[in-house]
This record gives sequence, C-alpha cells and structure tokens, in this order.
Amino acid sequence: MSRTSDIIQCMRKRLPWGVAYNIFTSLNLEKGLGWPGTEKKVLDGDTTYESKEKELELALEEHLICGEKIVRFYELLEQDIDTLRKKMVNLLPEIPNDKMTTRYPILLDGNDLNDRYFEPQIISVRELVDGWAVSVGVKRTISIKHQADVANLKDVPQQFSNCKKITGIEFSEIQAIDVLWVPKSSNIIELRIDYLKSNKKDYNKECFYKCKNFFVDKFGDIFGKPINLFPILEKIYKDNENGTITELGFMISSGAQKLEKSRRGGTCCRVEAYHLGGTEKLDFPIQVYRENVMWKREIAKEIYSSPEIGLYGLSHQTALPNPELFEMFFFNCMGVSDYEFVKNNILGYL
Repeated sequence: MSRTSDIIQCMRKRLPWGVAYNIFTSLNLEKGLGWPGTEKKVLDGDTTYESKEKELELALEEHLICGEKIVRFYELLEQDIDTLRKKMVNLLPEIPNDKMTTRYPILLDGNDLNDRYFEPQIISVRELVDGWAVSVGVKRTISIKHQADVANLKDVPQQFSNCKKITGIEFSEIQAIDVLWVPKSSNIIELRIDYLKSNKKDYNKECFYKCKNFFVDKFGDIFGKPINLFPILEKIYKDNENGTITELGFMISSGAQKLEKSRRGGTCCRVEAYHLGGTEKLDFPIQVYRENVMWKREIAKEIYSSPEIGLYGLSHQTALPNPELFEMFFFNCMGVSDYEFVKNNILGYL
C-alpha cells in the first residue's frame, strides 16, 4: 500500500467529511460518494491523489495540530514564556527514532500501537509563522457503543428477554495527538488534546492532567491555572456581528432552563424570531451558560470552511458568584488558518 493510501485512510479516521471535502476540492481532486467512495478511488489507484501527496500530508498534519481539539489556555509570566521559547530547539534531539515518529502524520494502529505508547512522547516540533506546535503521541482507549434489537438476536440471555434493545460497549485503542502551542508574540500558551466523541468529560480532564504533567516534567510547573472562559459566553451572545450561534443554553429569571438550536447555516439563535419574542418579555437579561458558534470563511474561490467552537458550561453555574469554564472545543477547522482566526476572534473578548 502506498503512503498516499495510508494518508487518506488516516484522514478518513480523523477528519469530518465536510472538512476533507473542502481540502480535496481546493486541491482539484475528484471525490467519490462521501468517505467510502473517495477512499475506494484512492485504493483503486487514482494517480491524481498520488500527485498531491505532499499537500495531503500537510493537510493531515495541520488537522492533527488544530482540528477537533479541546483546548485550555494559560497566561504565562514574561520570563517563563521567554524561557519556554528558547527551549523549543532543544526538544528536537528528544524525538525518538521509532515507528510513531517516522510515520507521523500517519498514525499507528493495531499491533504497531503497543503498550509502551501509553506513555506520551514528543513526535514532532513544528515551527509555524506564529509559534511552535509540539505534538505528543500517546495511546488511548476509547469506548464505542453499539445497539442491537433483541428480536434480531439468537440465544438472548434470560435477563435480557424483556428488553427491546441491547447496548454493547466496544473498547478500542487509538493513537491520540496532543499539542503544546507556544506562540512567538503572545504570553498565552495552549494545551490541545484530541476530542474523542465517545469519551466523557471526566476522561477528557484526565487527558489534560496527563498532558500537562508530561510538559511540567520537561519545563517545570509554569502553567498555573487555565484562563477562565465563562465570562466570554455573555460577550459573544451580545455581539451580533460575530459568528452564528447554532446552539444557545441559558437560564431566565424564573429559574427556567432553555436550550435553543439552529441548523448549521440557518438563522443565528441570537436573532431567531422565537428567541427575540421570548426574551423581549423578560424582566431581566438571560444568563448564558452554553454556546456553539460557527463562522463561514472563504478559503478559496467558492470554497467555504465552517469552523466552529463550543463552550459548554452548566446551567447551575449561572447562580454562582464566579463561575468557571476552562475548556473550549474546536470543530471543523480546515487548517491552521481557520483555527487561528477563530481563536484570536474569541480571545479578543478577554
């Protein structure tokens, strides 16, 4: 199997089809019907994909750096960020010469992903225009739920005989990519961990803890407390000119909890008629605790990306004097340009 085929198979596992579609379109590559059809074209020997191997590999690497991530931001002291920048070049000799490194950005799976990879290791230090992305490879276990109708099963155990459906949980091991972002002109560094949809909030916190400790061992405990993003929620809501809110969770003065959703590309929740009609009758402003915000960006002629962020606080936090929210979710970033646009847009509210 060619390296191009490996790249496409890895992209299929990691990139949403909408993001991949835009990448292939921007490279003038003919697509099949969704991921299955496109992957088949490549495996059947479509040479046009072979000719764009370098571009496809770069797109995959950029996605692993900033696509489908959960991010925490840390504001460092001036002397700490200066020290950290100087240490970037010294990380290169630490990169081991093993299969995880030599195949990157293609990720390992199956028997190649042995148990020693449960311990994280640096596999890439990439210098970009605005900073350095230190990528860490680590083996993680994800859980996938499967459902089956009992009527379609044979030899159902007695304890399940009165059930209509049975849910099974499959555990699978994958190579995750976590990233430390060190900017060249800002004091705010980032820890980005892979967003694994199958895992729960507590597991994501565990991943942050492990990633942070890995870098603390190398650079000392320079992180401190993550930046609190909860105050940003209200500021985004009040700024009608910034993005489209596709999901809005809020409390009203009566204690009622509301969650409004809009279709992707539909009306912004801020200005939707039902929302405006309801909020105009309230005696007090709403208290926002949850948002999804999407932007439409022209990447090339008639090619538009739809990067999106999620800020997921809890309804009861609106009653607290100083509610805290430390994670921001990034979805559907076509590349570094999308990610930086969205990040700088949101952090402008700090």
